[in-house]
Amino acid sequence: MRIEPYSPCPCGSGKKYKFCCYRKKPDTASFSATFHVAGEPVGTAPLPPSAADAGLRTAMDLNVKGNELLHRLELDEAIKIFQQAYAACADYTPALNNLALCYFQKYEIEKAIETQQKALAVPRSNPFGQASLALYCRYLPHPKEQKQLAEDALRRALEMHSVSFDSVLRTCKSLALYGWHQEILTLLETSDFGRNESLAFYGGVAAANLGEYERAAKFLKIAQRAGEPANALAKRYRRMLRDHAVPNTIRGNWPYFTPDELIPLPVYGMSQQALRDEVFTHSIAAVDLAESLINAGEDMADHGLTLLGESQHPAARELLEIIARSVTGPDARRTRAAMLLKGDAPGSGKPQDLWFKGKQRSVITRRHTLNPDYRFCPDPPAKWAKLFKDSVELMQQNPANAPIAAEGFKKVFTNAPEVFPARFNYATTLLAMGRFAEAETILRDILREHPTYLFAASALLRIMTRQGRMDEARDWLRTYEPPEETHPDAWLSWLFAQLAYHVKQGDRDAVRPFRDMIMRLAPDHPLLDKPEHQL
Repeated sequence: MRIEPYSPCPCGSGKKYKFCCYRKKPDTASFSATFHVAGEPVGTAPLPPSAADAGLRTAMDLNVKGNELLHRLELDEAIKIFQQAYAACADYTPALNNLALCYFQKYEIEKAIETQQKALAVPRSNPFGQASLALYCRYLPHPKEQKQLAEDALRRALEMHSVSFDSVLRTCKSLALYGWHQEILTLLETSDFGRNESLAFYGGVAAANLGEYERAAKFLKIAQRAGEPANALAKRYRRMLRDHAVPNTIRGNWPYFTPDELIPLPVYGMSQQALRDEVFTHSIAAVDLAESLINAGEDMADHGLTLLGESQHPAARELLEIIARSVTGPDARRTRAAMLLKGDAPGSGKPQDLWFKGKQRSVITRRHTLNPDYRFCPDPPAKWAKLFKDSVELMQQNPANAPIAAEGFKKVFTNAPEVFPARFNYATTLLAMGRFAEAETILRDILREHPTYLFAASALLRIMTRQGRMDEARDWLRTYEPPEETHPDAWLSWLFAQLAYHVKQGDRDAVRPFRDMIMRLAPDHPLLDKPEHQL
């Protein structure tokens, strides 16, 4: 079948055929006019010419139309068009490659892999499809299955001769994700596109990661003419190579990707809870993103650590161990990584050797169980339950109701002393009335009798912080041990009290992890919208 020189190229690039695949040998991006490609098994006989021409022409036209929709991210419409292209010609693999890409962009990973494998079942060279399969596997939640399937696909992609730029670019990206640096350089050496600006970036980073710095600098000089973000990274890496600087990254490596390049578009719109429930957090791709966020700087590092803490992938633990053992970066990051490490029993208090405050120290970190059904004491007796509830509601409605609420709480704990939260609430009414000394005395009494009552501990720390008694607060914090198990609301109160303390101290390294922990527990808490000095 003859393709007009000035018709859209069937590879979907958006260019005219004459200026794109006209001079290239056929592969997945430039489909052969006959159905028999040299080197394929003899059993793949061509369709009758008339049926082949008609079906192929329709599939190619639909592929161009689908690509336009895909580039505009009109994914549902693009999927319909690519499905029509597949129906018109089942052996036209570019349409199936693009259909798989649509599913990936919608974050329907299993559909993307199933569709890509269908394209690869067509017996002809498809390096773009093999590299895409390796990329999609990165988002599977099953480590062993994902690794074997991806590595096999990458090896097959490297065995095929890529005659289109898109195939080489996709293969480089997948090789980069798996850290196959030497294979990137070998591919570029044998490719017709080895000096392309975008591909040169991958060559430069690969060479830098292998310690071939002169070679890296040459590649990166070419890559400075690439688009964003490759050109900006290429310029920065060239300066670092010139100054003999090393990357300030977790592993000391030269990253290929920014965080924005490592996450499918639909994940951007997910809430924190949706992300936790999503299969994404259990994939190696989530660990890739977490590492990239931490490498990007302290403003994004907390988000990366949070993602590592949520991940169930074994690589997340490995990365946390690397961070905890490192001697670079802020102490708070190492401490947080140590606290997030899986496997230690809650509250075990197991000492860990960490680089802390300028030298190696034995640091104890503790994990705590948050139980929404946890009860500090029995419910108020029926006779006093309504008064207790009404008094709580009075304080919630308006702190000016403190004198009335105080009388209610006093009656409850006088007649039912076992309901010590009534004494705590009485102390909070005293605080609302500015009677700090009286409130502090009651709080300390409660803590002597019930040291695990975190609400009282939080209120006491807030009093010391508010009054500027920072040395006293620091010494008290060193001796107070929070309970191993408590209610989430009590823990949140404790986190806010510590956040306020560190804000008052001006300790930014300590503020970040507390704010991040609060964000994970209660992302919509109204106090998070307040300026820090008002906490």
